[in-house]
Amino acid sequence: MRLGGAEIGISLIGTWLRVREQTHSNFLGQHIVKWKPGVNRLLTQLSQYFSDFGGAQAPGRALGVLSSLVQREANTLAYIDAFWLTAWFAIAA
Repeated sequence: MRLGGAEIGISLIGTWLRVREQTHSNFLGQHIVKWKPGVNRLLTQLSQYFSDFGGAQAPGRALGVLSSLVQREANTLAYIDAFWLTAWFAIAA
């Protein structure tokens, strides 16, 4: 029982985190469209920053930074969901 419960818990949380990260990444990505002024402003600022390191690579690097920001926030939201899940399981137990 001790080993089985730990294995089930680890696999449940691992799967929960993966699925919720993908879900939140999708939801956040829906709000990042090129015509929004905030997105354009951020990409322009990042492109200007990276233009010192190589002008041709600046837009790609700026987009990479934006995607890593979305991934970081999606991971944070997924962990928040996992803490809520464990809280509800603790209450139910």
